[in-house]
Amino acid sequence: MGVFPFSQTIFTYSLDSNSFEILPEYSLMVVAFKLISGTGSYIGSRSIGGVASESVPLIIGEPVTISMENLNYLTGLTITADVASVIKIIAR
Repeated sequence: MGVFPFSQTIFTYSLDSNSFEILPEYSLMVVAFKLISGTGSYIGSRSIGGVASESVPLIIGEPVTISMENLNYLTGLTITADVASVIKIIAR
């Protein structure tokens, strides 16, 4: 057994002209993504004080990393690659 008492697997995906929604059943604690070509965005599903989440545009080559603390799983995040666009995703 290594240094850590548990193992973690890595998910990798190339999102092409489509959307990918992070759901709790995926058991993801960290996701990173980067726009490779075209246009894309990400949006959370949570509202705070009656203010709804807004879509955030991605910039080509600029990575975004989102993580959870205290062994909670990510949920309520949708990543979208517009038509003729590619976003690379890696998660654990």
